[in-house]
Amino acid sequence: MPRSLAAALSPTLGGALLASGWLAAPLVACAFLKIACDLALWRAFRHNDQVVTGVETK
Repeated sequence: MPRSLAAALSPTLGGALLASGWLAAPLVACAFLKIACDLALWRAFRHNDQVVTGVETK
């Protein structure tokens, strides 16, 4: 459900921002979300990398 909701909502929001004259807004929003996603994944798997390499730092 959440995935299909996001898939239906994002084109609507992007189209509204483009129509209102904010041409770069969807691109900036996507870039921000991509960075946030990458940082969340890095944080989630950071501990696994330390265990595999044998380096335990805190």
